Amino acid sequence: MQVRSNLPVPGWIATSAPTAMTTPSRSCSSQHIARQHPKSEIWLPSWRGMGRPAGSTRAVRAWCPAGRQPRHSTAQCRCLTTLGVEGPAVSMPYQQRDRVSLSGGKGRSSPVAYCTVLGEWMGVRPLRVGTFLSSSPIGTSEAVRRLPRSPAVPAESRERCLELLAGMADVEFVHDLNIDRTHIRGGRVYHGGLCLNELDLYVWYAQIDRRPGSYHIEALRTLSQDTQVVVDPNSFAVGVDKYRAHLLLQRGGLRVPDTVLLHQGNVNAAEPILAEWGRAVLKPRGGYFGHGVLLIEDFATLRDAAGYLAATAPGAADETLLLERFYDNDLAEWVSVTLVGGEVMHGYRKRPSHWAAMRGGAAKVYDAAVEGGEVDLCDVPTAHAELALNAQKMMGAQIIGFDMILHQGVPIIVDENTFPGFYPELFRASGKNLGAELCRMIAQAVDECRTSPQTRRPR
Repeated sequence: MQVRSNLPVPGWIATSAPTAMTTPSRSCSSQHIARQHPKSEIWLPSWRGMGRPAGSTRAVRAWCPAGRQPRHSTAQCRCLTTLGVEGPAVSMPYQQRDRVSLSGGKGRSSPVAYCTVLGEWMGVRPLRVGTFLSSSPIGTSEAVRRLPRSPAVPAESRERCLELLAGMADVEFVHDLNIDRTHIRGGRVYHGGLCLNELDLYVWYAQIDRRPGSYHIEALRTLSQDTQVVVDPNSFAVGVDKYRAHLLLQRGGLRVPDTVLLHQGNVNAAEPILAEWGRAVLKPRGGYFGHGVLLIEDFATLRDAAGYLAATAPGAADETLLLERFYDNDLAEWVSVTLVGGEVMHGYRKRPSHWAAMRGGAAKVYDAAVEGGEVDLCDVPTAHAELALNAQKMMGAQIIGFDMILHQGVPIIVDENTFPGFYPELFRASGKNLGAELCRMIAQAVDECRTSPQTRRPR
């Protein structure tokens, strides 16, 4: 476990608005205020009594910068009323963070004014952020051993991301908090002696046991009850389930295949649907790299294949299978779009060496070795990019990829990938750096965390 602290300079910003006080809607570090409002007064308080229980008092002495006269500030975050060259010391109850009367200091007469004590938001306590970015699957279960062997985060990208995070102000980082090395007690997640629920933010990305009800999923969900978690475990659980992901996007009006969810014991229900469609694709709900994907042209094939697939294909242990309508398409126009932090990174295509012929002249993308690779960078047409961005927003997934086919000139999402394949050569070819993009994603989460009421409570 690595700990890194980037401590801020505590600060308040002054304003002469004596009435309604507003809580900050953005980052309130002194560095941020100085950037956004360079002409505003920064008030540096001296603290006494920090850490006392609620109901105790703490004193604050505030002053204007040397040579500066108090004046009205139009800063967005109204925090403290200007009082003169040097304001008086003020004591107030710890839990009372609304406003307090102030009177003049240094012998001068000042009108009664109000201030909002915002120490928790102003960097007195830096945000605590835990991370776990792994290059290899975690855990020893059979489900984990069957996962793709391509790294979730390449080692060099992880190191670059951590290097950039070290320069982030107002944040104390605790790295290498492996969710597989935690335990849950009383609804709180512990990594050794550290309670992860006391963090403001936990950022993870790793090949975990993605089965519903697995320890990894339960630990992340439990943690998310108190702490902001990125990648969001609920969005992740939807993304690894092709049925739930398709259903979410379909209800949002986005283009995905017509789908039917089948139980192995009720395959007959699909017979009239297959007659209507003509051809269909049978998939395991949690499959990957084309394994277990079969083209179905008649009901007899569906009946025979369903039982075999439910018993042997990865992700089919629950005996449910996904039947999708087949749409004519050309794999030469197949595009996979990768997104990180709400932005399109690139598009790519699998090389013909990873195409596999199916019946009736159809073909699928297939990786027998489950290792990834064999990809070429390609342009992302505007229609594909718009569809991918809308789908990402709808799913709320910070890292996601979408496989798309082109049918009658219209893109259709045929697969959602919570592990889209971070190929370093594609990032280099597109002029991007994966480590920097992951850092940007984490910085977005930190900014959201600063404004969250959840992080404003004293810890």
